[in-house]
Amino acid sequence: GKVSKIICYRLDRISRSITDFGLIWETLSSRGVEFVSVNEKFDTATPMGRAMLYIIMVFAQLERETIAERITDNYYQRVKKGLWPGGPAPYGFELKKEKGKGSYLSPADSLAVVPRLFDMYAIPGASLGSVARWLNANEIPCTKRERWDTSTLNRLLRSPAYVKADATIYSYYKN
Repeated sequence: GKVSKIICYRLDRISRSITDFGLIWETLSSRGVEFVSVNEKFDTATPMGRAMLYIIMVFAQLERETIAERITDNYYQRVKKGLWPGGPAPYGFELKKEKGKGSYLSPADSLAVVPRLFDMYAIPGASLGSVARWLNANEIPCTKRERWDTSTLNRLLRSPAYVKADATIYSYYKN
């Protein structure tokens, strides 16, 4: 009862999913909340206005899915060329860029620490916490955080970046 109208710049700023938007629309309608889009001018109180609303949402969802498909295609094309697919470099690596070709991973000095982390964690009774404490006590810098914690260490130990790729590893990650 405290909100009578929601104003947005464009409908796709609210949602690009027909299902999600339908749920939002039902919630607003059931509470008597008016919905106004600054860029799309139509009256949602009429059947034609509501139909236009859903047509716009269909195209917003199509745009979202098309963008996602292009990103995925681009990702796989970079991998096929032996380039880094995107995102930050894993711990122990740095991104090197070749003009006109893209980025690839290059070993950094911190990579020497990684085998030690795997060895320490493989010791019976070792925990993520004990390895993180060792890293912090030995002042080994973490890449994005000030100190090592269990979740950062867990991501590192589970990363496929540190695995020598062969058919067994491929099958493991695929399954």
